Amino acid sequence: SPQLVLAAGASCRCLWPQLPASLRFSWAGVLVAPAAAPSLPSPSPWLRHARRGGIVQPLNWRRPALEAQVPGLESQAWIVDAGLAPWGEQLLLGQISLVGPQLDPQSPPDPALMERRLRQGLADLDPRLGDWEGVYRQVAVPFCSDGRPLVGPAKGEPGLWLFTGFSGAFSTVPDLAEDLASQLALAMA
Repeated sequence: SPQLVLAAGASCRCLWPQLPASLRFSWAGVLVAPAAAPSLPSPSPWLRHARRGGIVQPLNWRRPALEAQVPGLESQAWIVDAGLAPWGEQLLLGQISLVGPQLDPQSPPDPALMERRLRQGLADLDPRLGDWEGVYRQVAVPFCSDGRPLVGPAKGEPGLWLFTGFSGAFSTVPDLAEDLASQLALAMA
């Protein structure tokens, strides 16, 4: 193909090792929980908002600051951004992010430890959320430590385009995907 877009998540560097050093990845985990249960004697205002389709996001979103620290880290570090988001008939509870200098996208961290940390962070927002029944899920997630995702043509590699390294994917990817599609259409015209 005359044009190729590299958008393979945390595996991008495995496919193209020459990517900038700013491209890193973290292990991110959430709890996937049924939205309908449990019945609480006094419902959490956070839970009511999420059940109505709203997103509860931390006032001080800590993940971007953690990502910016990665180039200078000598050991692993983690944070919990406690929040809720509707996901079909379920809710996503919180997000734990683990970063470090020697993480491997093929070697996930201990899920039981990560879930305990996530549940403690949720309990800090609302003690009832830390005990919520749910299934812990984790995945390797790419980001750029300088906060600038890799979107557009790869330098010195004709036909190779990059689309990875987003810190706030839900808010930035839709617009950037349209921009990239327009650039590709112009390049192929």
